[in-house]
Amino acid sequence: MSREDWRTGSIPELPLLRKQKFKIKKGKKVKEKEHIDHALSSSLLSIILWCAWFSWRFKILLFISLVITIFSIIYWCGVAVAKKKKLFKK
Repeated sequence: MSREDWRTGSIPELPLLRKQKFKIKKGKKVKEKEHIDHALSSSLLSIILWCAWFSWRFKILLFISLVITIFSIIYWCGVAVAKKKKLFKK
């Protein structure tokens, strides 16, 4: 330790240690930020997959209801034609 350091009471290695600690903390913050970004991207991915699953489920339900509607229209048209031709016995 030199006299200037003794007078000021500072240790020459102390600023280096502070910089190293700052770099470690900065790196930690960057890692935390990456972790948060990864968590956001994974949560967004799960939301997108859930929406895709929901939309496929909705499309399947829509298709089934459309098929039921078409068959019921065909059935009631057949009933109307049968009534017109008096195929039903009263």
